[in-house]
Amino acid sequence: MRKLDNFQEKNDILLYLGPGNNLTQTFLSTYNNLSSVRLLVYNPKLGGKEKYRFAIEDENGNLIRKETVTELNLGWEMVFRYDFEPISESKNKLFSLTLSYDEKNNEFEKLTTMLNKSKLNLIKIDNEQAKTLEGADKNFTGIAYSLSDNYIKGDASLNGHKIDGDLVFQTYYS
Repeated sequence: MRKLDNFQEKNDILLYLGPGNNLTQTFLSTYNNLSSVRLLVYNPKLGGKEKYRFAIEDENGNLIRKETVTELNLGWEMVFRYDFEPISESKNKLFSLTLSYDEKNNEFEKLTTMLNKSKLNLIKIDNEQAKTLEGADKNFTGIAYSLSDNYIKGDASLNGHKIDGDLVFQTYYS
């Protein structure tokens, strides 16, 4: 049986997984046997074949768990359950969850990066760029995100750079 540990539910925007874009959220496990992370995802390409990687690392950057998921396994608006073998000595340890799209595509990398940075208000886009971004969100899986720092025990980052706010996530232990 899994029991709730952390719960960050507020969201304002979606950030997108695409080429060259990794989203990371650090979190503190307050119980032993960390065994699940759940995320609110939006997949516009139901039945698609694109692959996304979900990885859990410890505070030293050591890979603990990893899973590859295709769009076929993600619904339009759903809580995605990333269940894994319990991590026995997880109490009071900091972990990071990294979500990535590992395929290479330079054109889409620039597009996804611009889309995410504009959503985070890190860049201002002009009319020409707005036209370029129009409909881009239909090509990538979105992850619910809060622009407010609601989860003070961890941080979010985009492509290795800390950003304000947090992913919408829940952690569970067994």
